[in-house]
Amino acid sequence: MKIDYLRISLTDRCNFRCFYCMPYGPVLLRERSSILSFEELLRVIRGFSRIGVKKVRFTGGEPLLRSNFSTLLMETSKIDGVESIGITTNGYYLNEFIDDFLSIKKPLSINISLDTLNRKRFEDITGLNAFERIMKNLEEGLRKGLNIKINTVVLKGINEDEIPHIIEWGIEAGVSEVRFIELMSFRPRGKMGNFSETLKVCEQEILKIIKEKFILFPLGRYGKAVKFLVNKNKPVIGIISSDSDEGCLNCSKLRITPEGKLLFCLKSSLYADLKGIIATSDDENLVEKLREIVVYKKYVRREKEIPSYGMHLIGG
Repeated sequence: MKIDYLRISLTDRCNFRCFYCMPYGPVLLRERSSILSFEELLRVIRGFSRIGVKKVRFTGGEPLLRSNFSTLLMETSKIDGVESIGITTNGYYLNEFIDDFLSIKKPLSINISLDTLNRKRFEDITGLNAFERIMKNLEEGLRKGLNIKINTVVLKGINEDEIPHIIEWGIEAGVSEVRFIELMSFRPRGKMGNFSETLKVCEQEILKIIKEKFILFPLGRYGKAVKFLVNKNKPVIGIISSDSDEGCLNCSKLRITPEGKLLFCLKSSLYADLKGIIATSDDENLVEKLREIVVYKKYVRREKEIPSYGMHLIGG
């Protein structure tokens, strides 16, 4: 099975910055010794690049909270097999990293989570009084030339009425892509409570809302995302389904958690312990073990139960 996309979830031990940028307070995790170090992460990325991985994305929690994140990003960009890099962030600390991001020589995309353009609604959804700050950071990034994409999780009765407005704003702002995402069946934190099917707006419903106002030009399906151009202009519009069988059949992604679990699928309990493998393998042996591990991807199937972990721990 072809594996070309690696998503790496980053976190650090809680520090005072968590209180300001993480929804509903900091995420409490184990000691730093249980989290993959930069050296371990880079060994894994180099290993995967040798067996075909071309794209690496850093997610969270919130990746910009990780100490010396810019160093990890720069070292990753030097790995020959890695052709492009992505970052998924809530944008709270984006302004501190813009110059570092612009110095990366390989294609770099920044996905910013933005579920609403309404300040009050933003605070209700995220628990953060940070709408103005994040919008200012986003605008500064666009002005300086960052390739920015927007991730909007659509919630029934909460923000689906904003879909056309977010597209119009994206066209005017100059983002490269606006991605509308079905709510995934994970256990969120804070006011939103437990996952509920009543909050989910499916791909076809999202598409219907968009078609009421815009002419769409199909670009095709890319894994779980179906993409369009609006009126033949940017941004690209993507709709990402959480449970698309077609997307699962074409999935070429793996994810690594902060503790070193290699997840074959977000909806499966099957994983491999990379931390143990790294500790007992030299670089050549590590590559061979990774080659053996990825074979299991083709046997993985979604499970019906809602996972016990939340997306705030493993990122977008």
